[in-house]
Amino acid sequence: MSLNTEPHNVDTTGEDEMTENSIDDTLAARATNYGDYAEGSRVGQNILAAMQDSVGWERLTDDQKESLYMIAHKIRRIVNGNAEHYDSWHDIAGYAQLSATEILKRAEWAKNAPTLDDIAKKALEILHKNLRVKGDHNNNDHMP
Repeated sequence: MSLNTEPHNVDTTGEDEMTENSIDDTLAARATNYGDYAEGSRVGQNILAAMQDSVGWERLTDDQKESLYMIAHKIRRIVNGNAEHYDSWHDIAGYAQLSATEILKRAEWAKNAPTLDDIAKKALEILHKNLRVKGDHNNNDHMP
């Protein structure tokens, strides 16, 4: 394998704008929509703790837990910051839709999955077949 030493086409548009202040500017803009970070973190951790403390938390699938976590994150931004920030509400709908889609996928799989009766019938068929084969084999052993 040879190493590509040709110069890469790197987009440096706006590189002059990338200063230490740009992080501060970003954080200030976020604070306008999402409120104080420390307070929002406290609220978010309380929401998460309440969800994790519920009796049903452990039965949730990973995608459901992740969606609820992200929805809680968006809720904490709404209650701690700008409740009119459309993107937060839109994101909540998106995370809910992701888990709803996963539920439908699981339901489709379950619809095509064998029932317990099907599994039991198949197990009995295999058992009977094996008993017949074993029985036939034993009968052949006693034949002269």
